[in-house]
Amino acid sequence: MDYLETYDFFATSKENAEKKMDAVIRKHYWKYGKMLHIQNLWLINHNLWRCNLTY
Repeated sequence: MDYLETYDFFATSKENAEKKMDAVIRKHYWKYGKMLHIQNLWLINHNLWRCNLTY
């Protein structure tokens, strides 16, 4: 799958994934005081949620 196909595949659940991961990122990432670009934040959400599909 190329990037656009991957994005289309996950786009329908992207909002749910963001809700799920948002609290995790705030809890474990922001406590280190690091700033993220919006694109990087989405990529973290996307990749972590995609990995969760394997469980």
